Amino acid sequence: MKLETKPDFQELEKVIRGEKQPTRVHLVELGIDGEVARFLAESVLERKWVPDTEETRTQYMRQHVELYAALGYDFAGAWAGFGRRHRPALPRRTALG
Repeated sequence: MKLETKPDFQELEKVIRGEKQPTRVHLVELGIDGEVARFLAESVLERKWVPDTEETRTQYMRQHVELYAALGYDFAGAWAGFGRRHRPALPRRTALG
């Protein structure tokens, strides 16, 4: 499925800085559950999902940004220590509950 999207981080940044009035509602998502991201990448965008490992970290980050852009988001969250090995231990959960 081909989605027609036009992410615009430059405008979003100017809006956040108060330098410009928004011309539309900007799409921002702080995080997408891993199972949902994989489903969207493989089923909707028809892209193979690469797991987050030491060996695939760069590829994982690239697909993370590409997924958000393909879905039309104007922002893809990333932070220092982005990746599984830096996350605090949390109880196992899934997109279903």
